[in-house]
Amino acid sequence: MAGHVLFVCETYPPDPGGLAQAGRRISSSLQSHCASLRRLCLDKSLPPAAACWDEERDLVRLGPLPDEDETLQLVEQYVAHLQPLDLVHAFYGGPLAAAAVAGALRAGKPSLVSLRGNDLDRGIYRSKSSALLQWMVQRASALSCVSREQVAKLRAWFQVSHTHYIPNSVDGQLFYPDEPLDGIAQGPLVVFAGEMRWKKGLQVVVEVAEQARGRFQIALVGGLRGADKKRLPELIHIPYQHDRAWMRQLYARADLVWLPAFWEGMPNAVLEAMACARPVLAHRVGGVGDLLQPDRGWLLDLNETERSLDLILEILANPQDKGQRARQYALQHHQPQHETEAYLELYRMLSHTL
Repeated sequence: MAGHVLFVCETYPPDPGGLAQAGRRISSSLQSHCASLRRLCLDKSLPPAAACWDEERDLVRLGPLPDEDETLQLVEQYVAHLQPLDLVHAFYGGPLAAAAVAGALRAGKPSLVSLRGNDLDRGIYRSKSSALLQWMVQRASALSCVSREQVAKLRAWFQVSHTHYIPNSVDGQLFYPDEPLDGIAQGPLVVFAGEMRWKKGLQVVVEVAEQARGRFQIALVGGLRGADKKRLPELIHIPYQHDRAWMRQLYARADLVWLPAFWEGMPNAVLEAMACARPVLAHRVGGVGDLLQPDRGWLLDLNETERSLDLILEILANPQDKGQRARQYALQHHQPQHETEAYLELYRMLSHTL
């Protein structure tokens, strides 16, 4: 059994978003294997420096101060003086994780930082925090990555070797082939799941939608920011629902699940669609290349985006049998149990550094 762990996360349910959901999934799976696992997250709805303790979740929500620097100092002090404490696990490598690593160093305890995607891909270019990112990845005891691409970036950019590839998981008992959702369009349907933004391939979607000319419809599931929504009035806009049965049936209605993102961690939408045995087309970015191979999906390199429309039409005309192979792969290689065991192995390894 692991010791006393502090799990520091940027956001946590009921906050929305995939990061919050992943933080809950992973911390909850680890909790029963630890002597204790406490969670710490920031909550802008609270007064500055106010702490709200949720005993049921072992969760402390902390109100950020107006000055981010002071907020990070407060987190560092909290971590440095927390008792009992054996390991700090920071989930998402932003400034909050750097403060957690700083606190762990002061306490003489090991730290693990789990990088998820934007924290590395965009963090290196943020003038205010790029130096903090570099300090953090070099001073953390270990780094976990959701894609092999992230591992390669860390080694190339920061010359660090204490990296560990731990891919995301999907629960095959929650996501599986189901009956299609009724009432969403007629004819071929291409589904994008997630908030549509520029990094998710907005411009590609705009161009394909203009060229499709009614041969298929595109459904955006998860929202679109106001200014961008005006650019795509002809698309189907569906608010995301935290209802797994509804999501299963939505995937089942999709003739193709499409992710034209320009960078990614390891997208849950691709894993969920694979577990639901749906055909998936995505750009070869981040962990997508770890998931999709020619026998279980379709990949486009970023310099091939002009092929998107033709390839979508080809897949809709001849979907082949890649969906079932995709489900088999997801169930074999991305079980929640495998994810939990990989993190526990890191916990055990780091406990020997005390």
